[in-house]
Amino acid sequence: LAPGNWLSLYFSKESVNSDLVNVIVRYGGAMLDSDSVGWGNSIWADGSSITIKNSIIEKNRNRGLLLLNSNSTVDSARFLKQNVDDRSISDESKAIDTRGGSPKIENCYFEDNNIGIFINYLIGENGNDKIPSFPVIKNNNFVKNGEPIYLGEQSYPQFSGNTATENTWNTITFASDVSKDMTLEPDLPYLVRNTVSVPQAVTLTIKPGVIMDFQSSSS
Repeated sequence: LAPGNWLSLYFSKESVNSDLVNVIVRYGGAMLDSDSVGWGNSIWADGSSITIKNSIIEKNRNRGLLLLNSNSTVDSARFLKQNVDDRSISDESKAIDTRGGSPKIENCYFEDNNIGIFINYLIGENGNDKIPSFPVIKNNNFVKNGEPIYLGEQSYPQFSGNTATENTWNTITFASDVSKDMTLEPDLPYLVRNTVSVPQAVTLTIKPGVIMDFQSSSS
């Protein structure tokens, strides 16, 4: 058996009361077509809210868990070795990819993933709207990953109590311009790897205790 031996556990918008408790999910995430979001996920909550608790998601291809406009709860789970993808140039391999919605990701352990938690907006059904993300991410431990957390466009998470050791970067990658008022609270250091713009009518509030690191040529 190897990553990508099967497709996905799919939870559609009609799915209710779906719980994955004390389970092991491995070797999923195969691609059915070229849709980079639609396939390549071992677990996929598409507009639905599921609960994952006390479970192990490991050795999957592309993404361990994809949350699209989902208010799911992920608690006390272990995400291990999501580091094989079908598009190496775009770094598809992620333990959790969350776009839109307000999921809670708490008390989880991430090890040997390309990206631990990837946060970004979701394109709406009309193809134009951008649905922002408001995840709660707290008390998670990131060890020996590439990037623990990647913070993309129109993403407004609540961070607290997260720890990171022996990762390529022990930081939250701050990778997008700020398009609405945003507050950064103390947690892991933020790593600015590209130029980040804050428009004149938008306020970025940086609370005391926040650490901002800047990669060369970033601002």
